Amino acid sequence: EKNAYFQRILAKLRSGKKLTAEEMRFLQAEHPEFYPQAARVQAMRDGLETRLKCCRSKEAAQTMFANAMDSVSDEDPMKEYLVAAYEDVMKEFKESNTYKELPDTEEEAQKQKEKVPFRLSPAFHLTKESNEHIA
Repeated sequence: EKNAYFQRILAKLRSGKKLTAEEMRFLQAEHPEFYPQAARVQAMRDGLETRLKCCRSKEAAQTMFANAMDSVSDEDPMKEYLVAAYEDVMKEFKESNTYKELPDTEEEAQKQKEKVPFRLSPAFHLTKESNEHIA
């Protein structure tokens, strides 16, 4: 049963999906030799996800993705897992509203920036409670 669970985790990693905390704990406890590599793949996946959210255009996001892919060494024993993780992150990002709302090019992003001095993160929600300290 443990071996079957480990195989499911490997399949999930191979397909680029994010592992749960439970799956990471299992690797740490049952396969400590594999845990550091899995943790590195997850950290690099999370890093790309964070960097993509900071992009000001679809063009910049594509460049960020291409740079991440180029940074994966052919010698890396986890190359297959990293490439899959990066592809999965980009696929999810392209399906997000954040991506859909981005201008296509950096030039368009710069023009928007000149019109609007700042942009609130899509995750920012102003509520009555968060606004009370201003009144």
